[in-house]
Amino acid sequence: MKILIIQLRQLGDILLTTPVISALKQHIDRSEIYFLSHSMGRMILDGNPDIKSTFYYRDDDTLKKSWHLIQTIRQHRFDYVIDFMNNPRSAMFTLLSGAAQNLSFSSRRSFLYKKVIPRDDPNWSEEPYIVEQKFRLLAPWTVATQEAYKHPMVIPFNHEQSQRPLTFWHDIKNQRATSIPGDAPKVVIAATHRRENRMWPLDHYAQLANVLVNTCGAHIVWLWGPGELPVAEQCKKLCPASTVIAPQTSFRELAALIANADLFIGNSNGPSHVSVAVGTPSLQLHGSTIASAWCPKTTLHQAIQSPTSLMSDITVNHVAKTCLEMISSKSYQNFRETFALAVQTSADARNRAKMCLHKNT
Repeated sequence: MKILIIQLRQLGDILLTTPVISALKQHIDRSEIYFLSHSMGRMILDGNPDIKSTFYYRDDDTLKKSWHLIQTIRQHRFDYVIDFMNNPRSAMFTLLSGAAQNLSFSSRRSFLYKKVIPRDDPNWSEEPYIVEQKFRLLAPWTVATQEAYKHPMVIPFNHEQSQRPLTFWHDIKNQRATSIPGDAPKVVIAATHRRENRMWPLDHYAQLANVLVNTCGAHIVWLWGPGELPVAEQCKKLCPASTVIAPQTSFRELAALIANADLFIGNSNGPSHVSVAVGTPSLQLHGSTIASAWCPKTTLHQAIQSPTSLMSDITVNHVAKTCLEMISSKSYQNFRETFALAVQTSADARNRAKMCLHKNT
């Protein structure tokens, strides 16, 4: 069976769709999985061993180029198209694909699809994790939503892409070796977000970092992406303790950097999904977004929901207390021991070790 998955954007949403790929491969014999996304998806999808081939479009594609893409898709004669995006563009691709069957979530565009699945399940007592929601579209193959936890997200990164992050962590530990215990936790913090109202105040992050350094000697690294360096610099400036700004990285180098950390702290942003994908324990902070929808329900990943919709109403004491509890927890210690068993210097091997642990929590 030839299946085309459509999730056009954003990076986090594309990453959150990758568990579906391995689930379909497992449940459908001799299946071939294809993926259609915006060209940004290359950072995640290229090299995924379960994907037969990918299709990418760009915002500046001409009408001729767009039509050529549609013709290429039609030539594959797909048996099924699964549209996870469910917006006008993805609906157009679905309709013009010529697939024998297609499906998406119910919406005002339901009439364009041969099968629609309601987003909600009456058996859900609370807002489900977003990957569980995506698994609702696998109903035709009797894949249970709970299987979302059996199939981790995938970010392939190779030995070359892991070397700079590994060297970076090695240098940090060497520079602080005289004053910091050898087993001090390596903590990465992503204080950024595309929407300002979904960012915890930067001075709060700085206070938190100061507490972690003074309490457990944590190695604090501020993460940043394109256009976000000023945020990391401001956090470092506001923090009285010594902290470090991450180097400029590619997306997969960022994944390797987080994969070799012991704890991730941040807003509900792209790096928070990366931390889950590579198996690094994480703490997400949520204001107007629903924590239970974006944080997987496992022992290694936790979230704090603001008592109001305001991020500023999450207190530093609450976050610091949760971080320290996570660091001292049995599951966290088991994580570090399991991680230590991956004696290979390659971040690929360490990543696989973390994946195995994540699937068992």
